Amino acid sequence: MDKILKFVIYRLPVIAFFLRRVRDKINNSRKPTQTEFGFLLKGNKMMEAGNFEVEETRLIRKLICKIDVFINIGANIGYYCCFALHSEKKTIAFEPLPENLKFLYQNIEFNRWGSRIEIHPVALSERIGITKLYGMGTGASLIEGWAGNSKYYYHNVPVNTLDNIISNRFLEDNILIMIDVEGAEYGVLKGAINLIKREKRPIWFIEISIAEHQPVGRKINSDLLDTFELFWNSGYRSVVADSSLREINYSDIKKIVDNQEDT
Repeated sequence: MDKILKFVIYRLPVIAFFLRRVRDKINNSRKPTQTEFGFLLKGNKMMEAGNFEVEETRLIRKLICKIDVFINIGANIGYYCCFALHSEKKTIAFEPLPENLKFLYQNIEFNRWGSRIEIHPVALSERIGITKLYGMGTGASLIEGWAGNSKYYYHNVPVNTLDNIISNRFLEDNILIMIDVEGAEYGVLKGAINLIKREKRPIWFIEISIAEHQPVGRKINSDLLDTFELFWNSGYRSVVADSSLREINYSDIKKIVDNQEDT
């Protein structure tokens, strides 16, 4: 029965859409949670409880203290934006998924931060136009087949480039850019070359999947080495985003690419 149900949902996106709408209505009926971090939040129980990406959260909170502008690409329901706004930092959020935007808007309203955040309901890549966003929630991706997302369940969303939108803004500010776009980060970065090469370099905090969640038939991220070289060729250093802050070098990534596995 379970196999039949999965097959029906996979083949009939209308059913999947209906089930997700029911879930979203239940979530929408809940009151926001007063988090341990000092702000209200609704939309993800792990985020509300302070159990979401604990190590990443600690690092982001530490970095936010050192910057003037926080740019969150793949903002989801606004979890990381809330830390920046709570610290009175100028915040820019990019989030294309309608279901996530509902919660993002609510979380900003709950905390009365509407005048301090700039929200762009678009996806980012190396081009402008319209594209397909597959899946839902924290796993939604521009990559077809990402994390097992059905190719039959997607939203058409507008897409733009980061260079187009940020252009020559914040030239003298310290900027932290967080990218969590489920496998599509290389496209985002190709659309942000001018920002990468700025004289006053931003700090980039990027989730880059190596082997996890890849589409069927792909062992590792096919853009892995190119992604790191975009930064290395522009004079950046890269480190692991955990308490060790261990530096990542060319030989580390080349070994993964050559072996076709996360070593």
